[in-house]
Amino acid sequence: MKSKDLGKKVFEALKELHQTLSEKYKDGTTAGEVKGKYTGTEAITQIDACLKTFCEKAGLEHKWPEAAAAPEGMEANPEMM
Repeated sequence: MKSKDLGKKVFEALKELHQTLSEKYKDGTTAGEVKGKYTGTEAITQIDACLKTFCEKAGLEHKWPEAAAAPEGMEANPEMM
């Protein structure tokens, strides 16, 4: 049980970091440094790869990239798809 809790915390922290970096560098600029070493684009790419590897190797139920939510009303009527 502890491994699932820890895995969830790690996954959520990585997701939050990815989201923060994506928002900060959403305009596609590579200017600025992350931790004095990486451009914003490099950091986002590396965190994305880390999330993919974590989900593949951890053996937990996490998925990356996360499935996009269905538009409102679509889940109630599958015939519309």
